[in-house]
Amino acid sequence: MRASVIVAVIGLVGTVSAAAIYIMPSCFGSHPDKSAPTECPAINGRWHSDGNSITLDMVQTKCDIASVFSGPTQNHVLKGNWARGQFHFEIKRTGNGCTTKMYGTLVNISATEMTSMISGTDGQCDLPANFNEQLLWRRL
Repeated sequence: MRASVIVAVIGLVGTVSAAAIYIMPSCFGSHPDKSAPTECPAINGRWHSDGNSITLDMVQTKCDIASVFSGPTQNHVLKGNWARGQFHFEIKRTGNGCTTKMYGTLVNISATEMTSMISGTDGQCDLPANFNEQLLWRRL
């Protein structure tokens, strides 16, 4: 169902003021129904990667994901969502007085494993903009 937009137009035509109210169909497209089921894998829970020796707790609300975890010298805040068949995320990485953003996806998701693929950064701190990393995560 499309929403309608009510537009009031008040103007001055010669010496006569005019007012009109138009009811127009929305031209901005329909808003998704928040109650409709969205298809995305359930990845909430505890995950571990031997590749970087990090364990994280993934929190999932519908198809939005978030996690806060620490590496050897940095803290990480991950936020993402499901789009185009995979989770897309951004990680804010802070350490040694510097913050950088890393961008990536979660792919090959099963009930017990998933792969994170970092495909770039904002180029700040010690990570170049073309930094990439692929890690296998196992559910604990």
